[in-house]
Amino acid sequence: MMEEKLDLILQEIGSMKQEMGSMKQEMGSMKQELTARIDTLEDKVTKVQLTLENETNKKINIIGEGHDLLKERLAEALQMEKKNERMELEILDMKIHMRDIDYDISNLKRALAIV
Repeated sequence: MMEEKLDLILQEIGSMKQEMGSMKQEMGSMKQELTARIDTLEDKVTKVQLTLENETNKKINIIGEGHDLLKERLAEALQMEKKNERMELEILDMKIHMRDIDYDISNLKRALAIV
């Protein structure tokens, strides 16, 4: 009877040992699968980083340089606009002076004609 119990315990231990072995194998294959997934993710991250460094950052810099150029051109255009406004004011001022001179000349002609 004791031997039977020992045999049963040994059988149970043997089956537990087999189950643990199969669990180890499953865990090993899961570990390999996770390692493969991690490697794939690392490759993808590396590709994204390279794309950012080699393409995106360069294009952002080019856009920034273009923006700076546009700002310079806008400043130049605004300066020209200010010059144009000053010149228009000067022309208006000259027109007013010319009217005054024309008016004075007309008055002089009338005065001379009377005399």
